[in-house]
Amino acid sequence: MNEKPKHVRVIKSHSATYPDPIQVKFREKVRVGGTDEEWSGWVWCTNRKGKGGWVPQSYLKMTGKTGTLRRNFNAMELTVTAGEKLAVQQEVSGWLLCKNESGQRGWVPAKNVEKI
Repeated sequence: MNEKPKHVRVIKSHSATYPDPIQVKFREKVRVGGTDEEWSGWVWCTNRKGKGGWVPQSYLKMTGKTGTLRRNFNAMELTVTAGEKLAVQQEVSGWLLCKNESGQRGWVPAKNVEKI
């Protein structure tokens, strides 16, 4: 059964933090560093090419300081402005994977939106 995506309205603008975010694939191994103090459930990961970024801890199978991805992940954030409407595709540890009306996808902090 396919549920219709949940829709939200941006109540506080958000600008993407990383212009070139980490992208990792299913079964890829990464080095896992510290946890995010502001966003529980996110860990800093570095891929074998040396690119680092925040990844949901729930997406990793941990073995010591090495994590193996349980699924593909792209850390691309979505720059949004107040009043914009978004379709929510996923929610992970305080962040929403959204698509805007132009078809762009990315992560937005859940605290920056309200349900409509």
